[in-house]
Amino acid sequence: MEKFILFIVCYYASWLLYFQMFQRPLFLLYNRKLSARPISVHDLPDMSMYGLKTDVIVCAYLTSVPLLASISQAFIQTDFLPQFMTFYNAATAIVAGLMVIADTALYSFWQHKIDASVLAYLKTLRWAIASVST
Repeated sequence: MEKFILFIVCYYASWLLYFQMFQRPLFLLYNRKLSARPISVHDLPDMSMYGLKTDVIVCAYLTSVPLLASISQAFIQTDFLPQFMTFYNAATAIVAGLMVIADTALYSFWQHKIDASVLAYLKTLRWAIASVST
């Protein structure tokens, strides 16, 4: 039971660190010219705290599937968890990486981060293509 709890906590923490230590600094560095004033080192903790709520929610979503798989592993005596986690980690890493790249690159065109409002663009792909120049 302790290993199970430690696994889930570490998995959750690894995603949170990914967003806080990789995604946010990458976004800030790429879009620093769009800021109204220069971003200083003293602004970074405030920016991290501002985005922490969203990061916590996204990490909870990403951890929910391994949590359910781990619980089912406890009741079903099979060894599917290592293979499943390899597939799940690869799939979520690809999707998260593409989202980070898209979010970072599209911010300069749309002036807001990707959220549910992007779904309106998916109805007509021409609008999405017309809204960017690259």
